[in-house]
Amino acid sequence: MSGIIAASYERVSTHVQGRSGYSLGAQRQSLEDFIATQGWILPAHLQFRDGETEDAGGTDYNLPGLNEKLEAARRKEFQTLVIPDYDRFARSMTKALVLKEQLSKYGVRLVCQRIQVDDSPEGRLLENQMLSFAEYEREKIRLRTMLGRRRKAEVGKVVGLGAPHTALDSPMRRSSNGKKSAGSNRIQRRRR
Repeated sequence: MSGIIAASYERVSTHVQGRSGYSLGAQRQSLEDFIATQGWILPAHLQFRDGETEDAGGTDYNLPGLNEKLEAARRKEFQTLVIPDYDRFARSMTKALVLKEQLSKYGVRLVCQRIQVDDSPEGRLLENQMLSFAEYEREKIRLRTMLGRRRKAEVGKVVGLGAPHTALDSPMRRSSNGKKSAGSNRIQRRRR
């Protein structure tokens, strides 16, 4: 054992992904295996994650796991933070660079499991490229989502976060006696 205390950070963007458990579980297992092969120590209280119970966008700064991780780093509880990939760390280059600088001030080194870079001009260039790709992908996801919602609205479907696929049959569109509400009938007439 090298005696290096490591922390890990996993993130998914939506709590729906978090509840399924597959992505976060896979990230955790992969990080635990990687850290073990390095001979580092990973205490359970230094395994941080976001997205399990609430949405955790990669550009958000106010995330519980992120804040706990920064507090533990400030208290010098670990020397190395291991992330599965740069897009799990941040989807904004600005956020990633600010967080990396903050961790550095606390004496913490960031290690990406999938793309390991050294502390050299070339390593920093590669890391910045990976952070740029993560930001680019976030923007492409946003564009595809917007275009999909626009197309959905064009064909008369309900558009919105968490909206049922067919609002006319939604329990929220029915009265307490189980019959469709007047609002539902107005929507149905408009669609005809």
